[in-house]
Amino acid sequence: MSESPYKNPVNMNEPARISLRVIIIALILSLTSTVVVWTELLNPFETTKALWLRAAVALALPFYVHLLLVNPTLRPNLKSPLTLAVLAYVLIALLAAVLGVNRIRSFLGSFERMGSTFDLVSLTLLYFYLLLIARAKGEVVIKRLLLLLVWMAALSSLYGIFVALGMPPWVPDSGPPRISSLYGNPGYFASFLALPMALTVLFWHQARTRTSRMVYFALFALQGTGVVISGTRAVLLGLLAAGLLAGVALIIVRRRSFSRPMGIALISAPIICIVLIFCGYRFSQTLPLKHLASMRDESTAIRLIEWRTAWRGYKDRPLLGTGSGNYYVIANKYFDKNLYSYDNKGFTVRADKPHNNLLEVLVTMGLTGLLAYLAILGSAGLTFWQGFRSKGISWTDCVIMIGGLVAYSVQNFFWFDTPAASVTFYIYLGFASCLSIKKDQQPLKQKSSVRLGLRGALVLIGIAAGSGYCVFVTDFVTAAVLRDINHATTEPNAYVAKTYFDKAAKRSFIFDLGELRSRYVDFIGQLLQLQKGQVDVDLTKKTIDDAIAVSHQVTQQGIAETRVWVGLAYLYLERSRLNGASPDPQAYTSIQNAIASAPNEIEPLLMLAHYYALVNRSDQALATLQYTVGTVPKYALAHWRLALLYRDLHQDELASQAANEALEFGYRFQPAELAWLINHYADKGNYAKVAELYERAIRVSPADYQLHANLAATYAKLGERQKAIAAAQKALQINPALEPYFKRFVALYAAGTASSAP
Repeated sequence: MSESPYKNPVNMNEPARISLRVIIIALILSLTSTVVVWTELLNPFETTKALWLRAAVALALPFYVHLLLVNPTLRPNLKSPLTLAVLAYVLIALLAAVLGVNRIRSFLGSFERMGSTFDLVSLTLLYFYLLLIARAKGEVVIKRLLLLLVWMAALSSLYGIFVALGMPPWVPDSGPPRISSLYGNPGYFASFLALPMALTVLFWHQARTRTSRMVYFALFALQGTGVVISGTRAVLLGLLAAGLLAGVALIIVRRRSFSRPMGIALISAPIICIVLIFCGYRFSQTLPLKHLASMRDESTAIRLIEWRTAWRGYKDRPLLGTGSGNYYVIANKYFDKNLYSYDNKGFTVRADKPHNNLLEVLVTMGLTGLLAYLAILGSAGLTFWQGFRSKGISWTDCVIMIGGLVAYSVQNFFWFDTPAASVTFYIYLGFASCLSIKKDQQPLKQKSSVRLGLRGALVLIGIAAGSGYCVFVTDFVTAAVLRDINHATTEPNAYVAKTYFDKAAKRSFIFDLGELRSRYVDFIGQLLQLQKGQVDVDLTKKTIDDAIAVSHQVTQQGIAETRVWVGLAYLYLERSRLNGASPDPQAYTSIQNAIASAPNEIEPLLMLAHYYALVNRSDQALATLQYTVGTVPKYALAHWRLALLYRDLHQDELASQAANEALEFGYRFQPAELAWLINHYADKGNYAKVAELYERAIRVSPADYQLHANLAATYAKLGERQKAIAAAQKALQINPALEPYFKRFVALYAAGTASSAP
């Protein structure tokens, strides 16, 4: 790093200096967005970071425009290949959003991911803010910003290490054993670390004192440990690939005496890591090592299926794609039934991203978007190379920085951009572009800042008003919506929860109505379970009406997800049931829309069979369920639904057979769902099967004393004394009030007459 590339400093008046300070503060806040979490919000690990970034960038925009107006020498060089690629990418994203299948989702994203064209615009502005700071202040400020990023990555890793060692987490964590730190997902955590690790190595190499090198080595060790405890293979693979390529480059092109030793070290380190991981996996079955060493697990198989789906969908809209955030359209239309082999919870196997950033860009922004993205990567690498050729950085520095790009690109081949990782990427691009500024060391004719003028003042006022309004709507109002929905989903009192839902629905702006709809449907399911004397029917009816209204708004925004149509059918049917009316025909229409949007998915067919059963078309319901079971033989939910239909048709043997198949394939039941099956075998005197079913139920609800008591009675009928007493003791442990019954049970058992539960 060196001083400012300009021999003459930029002259500024006081207003311009104030604007420059605001830009620097905005950059600092943007970097801190990578670690902030506010648990009051829904999906806090994504929404907090994205909203923080949006606000910081938007509030700084008027000051940025002010500096461009009053000091033309601070304007970006639009002849830079990297800057042109960054601009082309965001413009193509905007065009793809306008012509996409769901404009609102493309422009503003979803509450689950928050990635959107709006975020891309914010990141692009962040890039240009860095260029302005480089022109005005030189590399000293840029270095400090990069150091801040390095320290945040190390400290977030240190926090994750403490959590892995047993410290109570400050925010909800996915682990141990796989740690997610401040990111809610181990993959999000690790993907954030890749580029800061490259910057840490860069600072280590440029450090002039032994103490500084030791500090940077410690920071790198913390970050590397963070990757390991996350158990994220994509990031580890990216780092290993970068190390190998960097080592080869340093050995082949030796610019300094230590290039060969450093190259050998970089090649050796990945090899040693691989050996340690696989040896550690053999001798220690801890989940992070097991996950890192396994290459043929279900996750890998699902990735390959998702990639095939994305490639098929790309051909529908090859030039500009579906628009950012709209991959779900492809995931629904070309859904692969093989996914049912890996999950039995229906919608949880749905992918809203193909887990391959290149494929995601190809599908959502078309071939033009992919070419622009590749141009960004290529021009960034070229800029580092030119920085070396112009002696702005050393050959080793060049290799390190290109290695960071390699690590990031490899990890994104198996992953997708997240709010925190996207910030690091655009900061990295900004740093690359700053090298191109340094390359041109010719003195510029500097002048004092010019007067703004009336026209410029009007422009600035308009931008300031627009930025302020944008921050109010997309940040403050959105944060209020996220807080309301989060409170609604966590509030145990149904009436209070409903007031939170009402507040969220009445907010002046809510860009992800789909998330509100989804939470409404989940809430209605809870209300229906609590209806027996705990929640009045009027509340449930009112909630269903509100959920239907929100669902209709979602369907009017663009191509709706399949689950929206299935959920709408469910709402119509439940409303009809509560009103004592025949099934609403609109439910059938919604089901047909679901089938049309996802012809390969089973859930719409399951809902169709349910509808047929309600309208007394049992033959069609049975035929539909038999078709689903035949189409996806290992899908447990389909077998269970078939079992319930057989039960309702009084075909008890077929019902029990289908139910056992569902359990064999891993159906995730609630213990109450097994009651009819247990009674069926009890009536037949098959107590061995009854005991097996109670054992299954206990594994799901080990704290249910009644299940243990019933198991004790079943063992008593089977004559298994020790097991019966052990089960009764477990029931007593959970509920000490059973002690009189326990003593009576043991006494009866000793007399040989025990035949019922304690």
